[in-house]
Amino acid sequence: MPDNIIITTNGYPLLGDLNSGKVLDDSNRTYTMFGIGDVDYFPPERLKHSENEGYSYEYDYWSLGILLYELVCGELPFSKGDES
Repeated sequence: MPDNIIITTNGYPLLGDLNSGKVLDDSNRTYTMFGIGDVDYFPPERLKHSENEGYSYEYDYWSLGILLYELVCGELPFSKGDES
């Protein structure tokens, strides 16, 4: 979320609120499915995957794309104007 990007007095961006951050093990997969993150940034596949499959960095790339779109366009890509 853009609310979690903090600009320092020197103009450098910092990321805040990394409570749901996680270091992956050697398999590079995690199995946390729900209860963390903002649903506006969830990839559609997250709803399809079972807890046994897990996921890796591809979900982070999706969320980053949503964030970049929001920063450039000023709205979420799939909000259809209903975002307040």
